[in-house]
Amino acid sequence: EHRAKRQRGITLLNGTEAPNIAIVVPFTQHDLQKVVAAVDRWSRLGDPCPGQVSSLNVLFWFNRDLAREPWTTFAQVAEFSLTNALRPVRHCVSSIKFDSAKLSDKEDPYPFGASNMWYKLYVSEGDRDPLRTYDYFLWAEQDLMPVKTGWMDALATEVATHRPFFMRGSIYRGINLDNAVKDPEKANWVTHINGNALYTCNDITFRAMVKSCYYAQTSQGEHASFDLAIWMSFVSGYMHTWKSYQHYAHMFQYTAFMQNYGYGLPAGSLAQILEMEPSTFMIHGDAESA
Repeated sequence: EHRAKRQRGITLLNGTEAPNIAIVVPFTQHDLQKVVAAVDRWSRLGDPCPGQVSSLNVLFWFNRDLAREPWTTFAQVAEFSLTNALRPVRHCVSSIKFDSAKLSDKEDPYPFGASNMWYKLYVSEGDRDPLRTYDYFLWAEQDLMPVKTGWMDALATEVATHRPFFMRGSIYRGINLDNAVKDPEKANWVTHINGNALYTCNDITFRAMVKSCYYAQTSQGEHASFDLAIWMSFVSGYMHTWKSYQHYAHMFQYTAFMQNYGYGLPAGSLAQILEMEPSTFMIHGDAESA
């Protein structure tokens, strides 16, 4: 017989502990108000954790260095504003942390800075490793929006139920790539999982994958979007890594928990989406739809 154990509200089998999950929210000085508004929306549909399934962690991840000038004064403003925005959902959150990717001027140009922010979660090591205390994290840019109550409970259950995985997220669900799918030259990236997804924190194989993409891109002086780089190197590029791919293919997982559209949805479409796929709790739109 299996012995069931309740850890933070989740019933788990074989005595395994519930995963420690972080919501990583990237922000810059330029987009602080948009990120504050995004966090405000976390409770707009009601309690995100009515079942108290799991208490999540929140990591606010800054592109430069909050501990150094000229950002130290801004750090105080950002911490006050974002912590205040979290108040309605504070009962769902076990810890709040502010940390910095410490990008250089060279690493931070648009649009590559966002990818470098994500990479820095993995390439920092030892005590400077921001992921060392977590098992999985959700990369939540300001245009990833909850669309149902109870989404934090659902997030915790999504991870606990489907782990282990490297990356679990959404294929593109919109119409803007309808012509691209017919183009053989785009076949190596068009099916990729959008970067607003769930990730493992400490799996050594995935960390090696991420680091190889990061250092390959920087050595060439180019920075492809991190989600495209990983997908093209280790999923659609399986012909170059076939024997390894056979062992890790199942670790890249699609889910309807979040759906990626990348643009504003027309009025009424959300109700239709949720009717067709009730397991959807988040939508990745764009800045305007957010």
